[in-house]
Amino acid sequence: EGEAWDEIARKVYGTEKLMHVLLSANPNLRHHLTLPGNTQVVCPEVEIETVPEVLPPWKR
Repeated sequence: EGEAWDEIARKVYGTEKLMHVLLSANPNLRHHLTLPGNTQVVCPEVEIETVPEVLPPWKR
């Protein structure tokens, strides 16, 4: 059995919040909740912004 979209997004992008990128790039597979094994999925490159960690004054 294959993987779910959120699992693939987590592996590829480091977060499941970018699952929509995979769904948009693979419209012919959108109807699958879990992809069949050995299904090729298009994984576009995305620029992931990192937010610098801001420490509270008492931890600086």
